[in-house]
Amino acid sequence: MAENRIAKIDELIRQELGKILIKEVEFPLGTIVTITRVKTDGDVRHAIIYMAVYPDGHRGSALKIVTKKASRLQHLLNRTLAMQHVPRLRFVLDTGESVFSAEEEVEEIFRKLQKES
Repeated sequence: MAENRIAKIDELIRQELGKILIKEVEFPLGTIVTITRVKTDGDVRHAIIYMAVYPDGHRGSALKIVTKKASRLQHLLNRTLAMQHVPRLRFVLDTGESVFSAEEEVEEIFRKLQKES
């Protein structure tokens, strides 16, 4: 039951933080940043936020931007979520399998946009 609760918290944080990133953070032109997954520890004190960045050449700068704004993002997430304790956020670049599926989705969107124009 605790695993199910943590999974729900992870998904809630992923969705809400994604909305906050869109509104609050400006990335370099042509950069797409997405939160691929969230891993909250069992006591819900800390959460690792895995980010995918497209194109790869902007990964370092995107992580630097998000890290610099981490306290503001934490504050906004604290205000958004109706939880007694919102986990402390730590942002990292996702290098796992979920990155490849996110990149494929982005490339498919670009192909569709090119066909439409």
